[in-house]
Amino acid sequence: MIPAAKSVPFRRLFALYQSLYLFPRHLHGVYLWGELEPEASAGADAAGVGKLPVVYAANHVSWWDGLVLFQLTERLTQSDPYILMDEKGLREYPFFRRLGAFSVNRDQPRDTLASLAYAETKLRAGHPLWIFPQGAITPPDRPIEALGGIGHLLRRLGPAELRPVTLHYALGDHQKPAATVMAGEPIRRDWSALSRDEAAALVAGLLQRQLEVHRRELTDRPLPDGGRFRLALRGGRSTSDRYRGWKEGWRGWKPFSRS
Repeated sequence: MIPAAKSVPFRRLFALYQSLYLFPRHLHGVYLWGELEPEASAGADAAGVGKLPVVYAANHVSWWDGLVLFQLTERLTQSDPYILMDEKGLREYPFFRRLGAFSVNRDQPRDTLASLAYAETKLRAGHPLWIFPQGAITPPDRPIEALGGIGHLLRRLGPAELRPVTLHYALGDHQKPAATVMAGEPIRRDWSALSRDEAAALVAGLLQRQLEVHRRELTDRPLPDGGRFRLALRGGRSTSDRYRGWKEGWRGWKPFSRS
C-alpha cells in the first residue's frame, strides 16, 4: 500500500493551478446540485450526538472525476479528506499523494486489507474519505456495480454516514464539456447490520437511482440554466461562447449617423 503524503502548500498551489489554467482550458464549468458538507449533518449521528465517520461514495466515469471533486472540496468545504485510489493510477500520477490519495491493490488481498485498515484509521480520526465503489472508470451508460471493498469498509465502521455523489459530463451547446455534480442526502446507519455484499449493493443502488435523477434534471432543464444545478466553479470560454458574444455585440451596435 502506498500511503498519502499530504502537503498543504502543494494542495493550495494545485487548486490555484486548476482554477487559473486547467479548468478554464478544458472545462466550461462545474455545476453543483446539493451540498457536499450539509450543515445539519456535520457528521452527527442519528440522535444528533457525537461525530460519525463520513464516507463520500461517487460514480467513476472520467479521469476528471478526482480533479473535479478535489477542487469542489477545497473551495466549498472545511474538511480535510483522503481519497482511495487504485495503485496503478497512483503510481502513474504520484502527485495525487500530496492531495491525500492512498492506494489499494485489489489483486493482493493483504494489500487490500491494509488499505481498508488505513482508511478506517483516517475516518475514525475525523477525516472524510472519498471512494469510487466501482473501482475503475466505467462507461457512463453501464449500470453501477459496487465492488465488495466499500461494503467491507462500511461494515468495519459500523455507525457511519454515507454521502452519495454522482458525476455527469454534458456538452450541450458549448464546445467544452461541463462537469455536473449532484450531492445527495446523507445516509446514516449502523452498517454492521448488513453483510459486505448487502452494503455494497445498497450503495450501488443508491448511486444508480441518484444518477437517473441527475440526468433527468439535465434533460428537462439543460445548462446553463440547469434547473437545480448552480455554477460552483468557473471554467473557460470556448469558441462558441466568443462567437455568441461577438454576435450579440454586433446586433447591439448602431452606426453613427449625422444629425
